[in-house]
Amino acid sequence: MWRQKLASKSGKSSGDDQSAQAAEDGSFDFERALRELRERKEDIRPSDMALFPELLRSTLNFAIRIGKISLTDFANMTKLNISQARQLAELLVARNLFHVSALSNSKETFYETRLSAKTRPLGRPTSDIWKKLD
Repeated sequence: MWRQKLASKSGKSSGDDQSAQAAEDGSFDFERALRELRERKEDIRPSDMALFPELLRSTLNFAIRIGKISLTDFANMTKLNISQARQLAELLVARNLFHVSALSNSKETFYETRLSAKTRPLGRPTSDIWKKLD
């Protein structure tokens, strides 16, 4: 997704300047991520996560490893405000990476991942995959 589009671009645009600024301050281009997830019609596969911007990729890897994440933790880890994090999480629900947990309440929304490191066999091949995704 993101890297494929970056590789296919020729020349610089204002979007490139925004992406460079986001990379410098440790964040990612939220609007671009939102737009690309909205354009995407198919479910997110594990291999797709390697193409996500860094903060989003590492946050999703964390969530998948433990099987769940709260909206507050998702916002903090991606350096987004709650409203932005909720928008992104709703798209991840629509793309079948997350689903809203039964543990959610009026104070906090929790998301469970449809993929989980706990459901995979332990051992070298799995460990190598997680190291590559990090």
